[in-house]
Amino acid sequence: MKNLLVRKSGNSRFVRDIDQNLYRSGGESTVFAGREMFLAPASMQLDWWQRHGGLLLAPDKLFVRLLTLHRLAFEAELEGKFGRADFFWQEVLAQLRRAWTRKAVWEAAHTAVGGGSPHGPESLRDRILAELFIDTHVAFVNGRLLRAASPAADDRAFVHLNYVRKLLEFQTLPPDEAAGLISPAVEAQISALETAGRWTNAIACATQHLAMNSGDTKMQDRLAMLHFRRAIDQLSDNANGNDLAEASRLGEAIESLDRAQKEDPDRTLIYDLLGQLCHLQSVRLANGGELSKALVAARKAQLYAPSLAAADETMSQLLEAMTQLKTQIQEVEKKLRASANTGLTEEGRRLQAEATRGFSALENYMKSSEPTRVATVRRLAHARAIWRDVGFAPEIKPADEQALGLMDAVGQIYGSEATGSKGLAAEFRKIAKSEEAIAAIPPKLVADFVLKRRRENAGETSGTDADPSTAVAGQGQTAGAFVISAPEPETKSDGEPFWYWLFGTQDRGLRAVGGCAVIAAVAMLGVTALDIRGSRIRSSAYDGVVAAAAAGGEAAATKEAQRFHGAWSLRASDPREARIEELKREAIEAPNLKVRNTAVEQLKSALESGDQEAVLNAAERFLGAPPLEAVDERRDAVLDIYARAFSIWFAETADPLALPGKNHIDAYGKLVAGTQASGG
Repeated sequence: MKNLLVRKSGNSRFVRDIDQNLYRSGGESTVFAGREMFLAPASMQLDWWQRHGGLLLAPDKLFVRLLTLHRLAFEAELEGKFGRADFFWQEVLAQLRRAWTRKAVWEAAHTAVGGGSPHGPESLRDRILAELFIDTHVAFVNGRLLRAASPAADDRAFVHLNYVRKLLEFQTLPPDEAAGLISPAVEAQISALETAGRWTNAIACATQHLAMNSGDTKMQDRLAMLHFRRAIDQLSDNANGNDLAEASRLGEAIESLDRAQKEDPDRTLIYDLLGQLCHLQSVRLANGGELSKALVAARKAQLYAPSLAAADETMSQLLEAMTQLKTQIQEVEKKLRASANTGLTEEGRRLQAEATRGFSALENYMKSSEPTRVATVRRLAHARAIWRDVGFAPEIKPADEQALGLMDAVGQIYGSEATGSKGLAAEFRKIAKSEEAIAAIPPKLVADFVLKRRRENAGETSGTDADPSTAVAGQGQTAGAFVISAPEPETKSDGEPFWYWLFGTQDRGLRAVGGCAVIAAVAMLGVTALDIRGSRIRSSAYDGVVAAAAAGGEAAATKEAQRFHGAWSLRASDPREARIEELKREAIEAPNLKVRNTAVEQLKSALESGDQEAVLNAAERFLGAPPLEAVDERRDAVLDIYARAFSIWFAETADPLALPGKNHIDAYGKLVAGTQASGG
């Protein structure tokens, strides 16, 4: 038989019993079959966007979506699709957090559920949380606990246990009730982690449970034992020179238990565990050569655990070892003084320093207030433990004098020759007459306790009936313990459905990265399209510039060049750009070049005919259409011909200053001066 999770509930349930068939009768509209059927009206059905996106939902739709997510998680769990199930369980938690404080959601749910629903929207909310959401995970936990005699540390039961913990945060249950619900599963998880040697996780699990109910004395002892067992597990059978390192690790465990003892000095188990750890530490310190520290640790072991015989034996051996060490060092020092050329080795100096420290550390410890404090709180802890064991209610707190008086009286009665309940009660009355602090304690209560303790120590045991509220045999359900048989996980990969994941609450960072990647991809496609379009425009414009330059079309070439440069491209540079500028210059240069070429032909004809007037006119036309940048290679020759022709014309003309001759003079001065300014 195993202890299972059983949530306390009233005489009747609003949500139907939790089993494999919870949703098999028609979906989320059937989970309230405790009041026959909750039939969601057509107006509450969800379309694709509402079901997957879950954004900006009306209160009634939000409630239906909450049930829908729970159904999807439940079905995935039954199919062994644990990855998918966990996604939906997390979404249920997120949706519940959104809806929990929204009164309109639960008012809409209360209206939709109709007759037979719990009184008031908040009452309905609390019942759904407990009877549907919490009990579902409780049933899965119980199914896993029944399946395995000793669940593994990563068993699926503990995943559902964690969901129960999170759901309990919504409720305002008394700490002992909330912790009591999950304590069987917590104990199973701690045992599994302990078996796996995962001590840190086991301690964290126990600490987390104590945070729910700090008054759980069993868990307090369990946590103390975990610290102890971890320390023992970390010790090696043969230290091989690591004695001091192991002593240090033992010191960490001692510090943890010492803090726990000071926080709750009534836990008697902690004193025994501290005694054993201090004893082990004293042995490791002694083996590591630190006798002075070992003596202090051994004395602490005696104070924490007076009944630990090994601590007394170790203390005796350490006292003898320190005495021998001091004697040996004195002899060595005597020899060193007699021999001036002799010195100590490094090990010798270490032993000398240890002998010098001697018993001083132990003496200082014994002079401090700590030994008295430990002895006092330990004695009081055992006295209060006996007070509780005698049968007083936990809320009845005895005074120190009263608890100590009862402990002393119990010790005397236990060792007396009195027998039977009446005889033991009479013996207690005799003692109580002279002890005012315990005079009011019922003698029969003490007598029954002593009698029971005598029988236990004599090996007599009495069977106890199993608690029917927490024991379940086989795969059935008893006393409200819901059980869903543990499914096998699917071997094939299962994961989150894409659309639920995309609009869900999980993996926000991953979804953000994915969104950025999509945006980047779309942007890259757009940029690529723009680059292709720009490349086509540039090719067309380049051909236009080439054609315009060939035709001497300055305007057309400039327009096409502007179109080329205005087309966007991914390329930082285009090798055609330089050629575009050349063609553009050629197109601009074309009219003047045509004038100069014609002028050269006319100049040749005029020279052949000896017509000086025609020579002047041709030269003036040539020089009046200069290149934009470069110098025409024919310029110097034209200038020479022009100068000679002008001289002849000027000498032969009767009145060169009269028109039209004056025009040649003005042109000559302008053209020759302009040529010289440009580097002629």
